[in-house]
Amino acid sequence: MELTPDQLAADGALESAIDRQHRVYDGGDGTPGVVTKYVCIAQRQWVDRDGHFASHIYTTSADDMSLADALGLCEFASTHFRSMIVHDQ
Repeated sequence: MELTPDQLAADGALESAIDRQHRVYDGGDGTPGVVTKYVCIAQRQWVDRDGHFASHIYTTSADDMSLADALGLCEFASTHFRSMIVHDQ
């Protein structure tokens, strides 16, 4: 599937944001390397016409990433979050 100009721009902005966030939170601009793989998971919430809360989970990943790599990143993150819970961080 060929991506639209808007999709290409959004992908580029997301990759730049991930890289910047990593560098800022992980010791400044001295972090070596480039972002090669990512999985982004987001939840959007709103109130529907009937006044009920609704939500939608959205996921996206690097365009050339395999599902196995995406799952591996998610599993790593899940393990990391569980460790943070156990260690009360």
